[in-house]
Amino acid sequence: MPPSFLFREALAEDQAAMARIYHRCLASAAWMPPEVAAVADFDRDTEDERLFVVESAGRVIGFISIWERESFIHHLYVDPEAQGWGVGPRLLTGLEEHVPLPWRLKCSCDNHRAHQFYLRQGWLERETGDSDTGPYWLMEKLSPG
Repeated sequence: MPPSFLFREALAEDQAAMARIYHRCLASAAWMPPEVAAVADFDRDTEDERLFVVESAGRVIGFISIWERESFIHHLYVDPEAQGWGVGPRLLTGLEEHVPLPWRLKCSCDNHRAHQFYLRQGWLERETGDSDTGPYWLMEKLSPG
């Protein structure tokens, strides 16, 4: 039986769990330049963003952060132990109740798994660009689901 998920706005006491997930995911991201991952700082990297989590059995297993002014998703990470459980799609469907579409995000061209995930969720590739983590797709989600 798949685990049950609770989507909710992040609380101050979720910070440590979200930071742990963030650093675990970056440490295992072969596409991420090591020098960028080494200086990643969860608090700085999510400053002024609205954060939501998915928890299961009282444990935070994924989070999403969004720059609300532009409906721009800055981070979506799932604990490596919970990947493949449907946490990513739940983070996105939960967000629909809080942030109006369209949404945009940057997805590293080297992060093939994330790119395929977003395409399966109905995101569109709008353009490409370059950042400190390398080339990226600027992607957009226009409709729910």
